[in-house]
Amino acid sequence: MHRYDPARQRLALGLAGLAGLVDATGFVVAGRYFTSFMSGNTTRMGVDLLARPALALAPLGLIGCFLAGVISGALIGRRTAERRKPVLLGLVAVLLAGAAVSLAAGWPLPFLAASALAMGVANNVFARDGEVTVGVT
Repeated sequence: MHRYDPARQRLALGLAGLAGLVDATGFVVAGRYFTSFMSGNTTRMGVDLLARPALALAPLGLIGCFLAGVISGALIGRRTAERRKPVLLGLVAVLLAGAAVSLAAGWPLPFLAASALAMGVANNVFARDGEVTVGVT
């Protein structure tokens, strides 16, 4: 991250902080699963598979949504080239707004799906030549 100018460094730190807040909210709503910490979900899924297999569907769904966000963000980022950052940040904002509306309406599943999707997209904001240069989740 030291290769970025101060404005981009602040953006990266802000996105990482946002991911933490979204993750904490998702953890409370999902009751022990994460919306941006996929290695945590992988661990929880392994434990659930051993202890209570039906519960493994929750982390699997979150991992799938996050992965869909990563793939979508990469494809959109490639197509928007010079405008990649604002386009992806706009998409993250729209997804998180939808997540907030879902949560306010009492719909936890759309909240979790949109949050995980948004966090996957956010990982593409700092990419160069198809490689993520700063992981924000």
